[in-house]
Amino acid sequence: MNRRSLLLLSAGALASTALAPGGRITPAHVRSLHDAEQTLYNADLRNGSAHLRSQAAHALNAAHTWPQTSAYSEETGRQLHLATGQLSVAAGWLAHDSGLPGKARSLYTEALANARMALLAHATDG
Repeated sequence: MNRRSLLLLSAGALASTALAPGGRITPAHVRSLHDAEQTLYNADLRNGSAHLRSQAAHALNAAHTWPQTSAYSEETGRQLHLATGQLSVAAGWLAHDSGLPGKARSLYTEALANARMALLAHATDG
């Protein structure tokens, strides 16, 4: 698979689970973030990381926009934070591998913040 096809596939995975503002986030949306993460790792192994950073940014943008504009259950919210954190780790690796250690640190910090939010949501469940 060539680089362009891979990038279109990755973008298509997120586009297939597009979410209109005010919509409801479902487990399918969370799965699309996991799929994007795995696609980024697989593409990095085959082609290197430099050209994948924009795809990672696109996926992270969706992960950050969805909870601000949409409804979701507590469990889906926890899973969304976990998926966003894992995607941040993947994006951090791509940044590190591309020689951008400051960006990588920022993304790893974001991943940690998402993990904490997921744990906090779990700890406050009644």
